[in-house]
Amino acid sequence: MTLLSILVDVILGLMMGGGNLFVLWVVLITLGTWMFYPVYVNPLMINFAKRTMKKKSEEQGFRGTYTYVNKDTGTCGCVFSIDESSGRVAYVSAMNPFQFQTCHAKELSDLGSSYIRGPFGGTRYVYFTFCYKNKRIKIPTFTSRSMLTVGSSCVQEALAKGQEICDLILSLQNPLSDRWGMPV
Repeated sequence: MTLLSILVDVILGLMMGGGNLFVLWVVLITLGTWMFYPVYVNPLMINFAKRTMKKKSEEQGFRGTYTYVNKDTGTCGCVFSIDESSGRVAYVSAMNPFQFQTCHAKELSDLGSSYIRGPFGGTRYVYFTFCYKNKRIKIPTFTSRSMLTVGSSCVQEALAKGQEICDLILSLQNPLSDRWGMPV
């Protein structure tokens, strides 16, 4: 069925008094949009988020020396950048790709990297997390449709990536230490 035939079917169904068909199509379209929204929207909107990050960071003098882009399907994509010279952190979400959000690294607390445990000790979601103004934010570093063991190389790399970001933010919060927490 093509889109045109569906549209004609809905219009004729409404004109002939068959409102049930219209309700069925509205329900199907709503469920389809809800189920496949992250799959189709992330690849489209992450490009807008990257452009916003580049444009707004240049305007505000933000030099992102470390940038992490999450474009995994099934998650809310984002661009996360850290400016090591000024100690600021910037964030642009794919769900709101035109809003540039920034704060100082000292405003972030409870930093960590973890995963959501699945059955039999596996996982399909690894993230790094922090609190900003009493709101917990989780940014995925790995997602998968299938369950992987925690010891697998993909999961371990994602945990290390999240821990690297957390360590970088912690080093900006404590300027008397270098990037790996050693006193200067």
